[in-house]
Amino acid sequence: MTKRFTPPTEAEVAAYVAEKGYHFSPTDFVEYYASVEWKVGKALKPMAIWRSACWTFESNWRGRHPNWNAAPKPASKARTDWENAPEPLREIRFRWARGERITDEEFGQIMNWMDGKEA
Repeated sequence: MTKRFTPPTEAEVAAYVAEKGYHFSPTDFVEYYASVEWKVGKALKPMAIWRSACWTFESNWRGRHPNWNAAPKPASKARTDWENAPEPLREIRFRWARGERITDEEFGQIMNWMDGKEA
């Protein structure tokens, strides 16, 4: 004898979503499946296990929210406080900013200072 499917309450879905760490709205889940009479798939077969449908609902949610787990871009760690740079480096930087050529060694000095290595 098979157990008859009983639709979950919104509270049951919310508890399961929290337990699994899913991101979709339990209300949206319950309202959607209630609107299709708790049927799943292209053939609209009667739902047997609503927890399995949660996995699919979460997968679809992630597909609609491609940046759901995007980490914030880290701030640049390069120094930009040129007023605190040694005078020779400031002069090199100003020459470079004016479009004048600087040597590889001078460029290396600027990059080292910006990376936090003292000149």
